[in-house]
Amino acid sequence: MRIRQGKHRCHISGGEYEHRSFSDAVHLYINSPKHREDWALGLIFKSIPALIQWLGGLISELDAHTIYAINKESFKDVITKFEIKWLKLAVALLNKGLPVEARTVLIRWYILLRSQETLHNTRYHKGTTLWQIGRVNKELEAIDSARSFFLLAMFEDIRGDSTTWKTLPARNWLVEQLQVSSTLIDKIGEEATQVTTRHLWNPGEPETIWIRLAGPRRKITRASLVFIKAISTFLFNLLEQNATTKKEIGDRLELLMSYLFATNSGFEVLGSTLSPDAQNDIVIRNRHSDQAISSLGGYLLVECKNWKKRVNSATIREIAGRLQAAGVQTGILVSSSGITGTQTPMKRSGARLTISKEYIRDRTAIVYFDRTILKSLCSGDLVLENELLEVYEKVIFDLD
Repeated sequence: MRIRQGKHRCHISGGEYEHRSFSDAVHLYINSPKHREDWALGLIFKSIPALIQWLGGLISELDAHTIYAINKESFKDVITKFEIKWLKLAVALLNKGLPVEARTVLIRWYILLRSQETLHNTRYHKGTTLWQIGRVNKELEAIDSARSFFLLAMFEDIRGDSTTWKTLPARNWLVEQLQVSSTLIDKIGEEATQVTTRHLWNPGEPETIWIRLAGPRRKITRASLVFIKAISTFLFNLLEQNATTKKEIGDRLELLMSYLFATNSGFEVLGSTLSPDAQNDIVIRNRHSDQAISSLGGYLLVECKNWKKRVNSATIREIAGRLQAAGVQTGILVSSSGITGTQTPMKRSGARLTISKEYIRDRTAIVYFDRTILKSLCSGDLVLENELLEVYEKVIFDLD
């Protein structure tokens, strides 16, 4: 065996590190063959204070080396190889009594995995990763989040094989460890099976299944999803693609908006509602801790118009009527093509004028997002809660 000594250089970052340093141990672990992984992992855990101090650097190195390998080799082969390294590290942290650090590693790995899966448009089974995130959340007594991740893992299992999911750990932990009714879990599982039967796999899963099953799912968990830019971008790009029906066109925008709200812990997506005289596309429960955002009201109604034409005054009045009928003070209009009218410091017209009139008349606030705002929300250039507050203040204070 070649004796390693002196300084070493990372072939990816170009950075130098000393022999037998913590960084050296990290690189030994990353580059070790399977039969040497446990030995190399032991070097990383030789000094727990150093591990905690340099955990961010360890994760960054593991992230960079994973992506580098994916770009050179087969996507699935590399993911399978590095998944073991990521999960071994997380499990070791959990076993050492460091659940917060374990969750940090797992979430970073999941974001990387989902981003690469979306980039390559190739499905990789994520059940084990999602189950591990659920497990570490349970350890941290974040029970709502644990239930949410176990559900995601179960949906992933169902997509993999709709005949075996009842025998796999995700369902078992929901029923046995978290004591959720097996009848309820199996009912959700059956509905998820129907979703996977009706819809071909796409890179939005399993989060999109989680959103589609808003009704039964919220009986178990009110936790939010993890925002992953690759997923929101994928859902945004779907808006540009041809659809077979008008309903499909509308559903795509609703799915995107549901995802954006579901990934913000201040909001809870309740899904659509149907009354004798109206249908609301998306109902949002506002549980934001920020007083300014909570002032929008306890519930928000989201109306999605994925139209080629701009929304006019008549549609604004219709939305205002729905808000008033439901006793909701704020509505969010999402219009792919914008709204009619002009807005200058001295004059408004069309739908813009109607929005102002509706607020003056009965304090019904209708804010709207256009395609430009949507794109920026999906790319992370804008943050949903901040943009929502800004456009709301434009309405109530008559700002330009």
